[in-house]
Amino acid sequence: MNPELTDPPPSFCDESTDLLPFFKQAVERAGLSHQPLFVSVTIETSYSDPLAILEEIHRPNEPICYLERPSNEFSIACAEFVTEASFEGSERFMQAKDWGDSVFKNTLVAGDHINPGTGPTLFMTATFEDETGSSSSPPPLQVFLPRWQVLRKGGFHFVIINASIDGQTDPVHLTADFANSVKRIKGMRPDVSKPKESGLVELGQP
Repeated sequence: MNPELTDPPPSFCDESTDLLPFFKQAVERAGLSHQPLFVSVTIETSYSDPLAILEEIHRPNEPICYLERPSNEFSIACAEFVTEASFEGSERFMQAKDWGDSVFKNTLVAGDHINPGTGPTLFMTATFEDETGSSSSPPPLQVFLPRWQVLRKGGFHFVIINASIDGQTDPVHLTADFANSVKRIKGMRPDVSKPKESGLVELGQP
């Protein structure tokens, strides 16, 4: 990760961090490499509730993932694709590993990505079959890099935003998009005085 950046990316990011210099370098690097790259920024925030955020902003038929380990005070939610790949056959897990390594190799990272679940994180869904049964069946193995993920670990809270860039990406527009995404997610605090009605969450095809 972080291939050939002239200046090191910020190792800690919050809402006040100026990401424009990092994105300018990333776009320049993408232009020189003549292939799309990925950027991943981890923002430490004062509070986040991954499940509440997922329930609030998910859209029908968008891919989502949620994992919770209460004993470890750990929860993570993510949604939407930045990039994804499907695999089948007996070598599908090895192929997925190679694909994941390629994604990480071409990802530029900013922020504290030491804790598990921060930084670029790949999520997967798998069946027990080697081959796809029919056109309506999910693939035996699907791996994706989400557009956003939210992590709570103990007393620490993080928002991670991922994006695909190339040499034509506008770094100013990219900076604004990241800021708006973080602001939208960070601003969602559940109102404990108003119990939320229970309901079903509609999931799309994995």
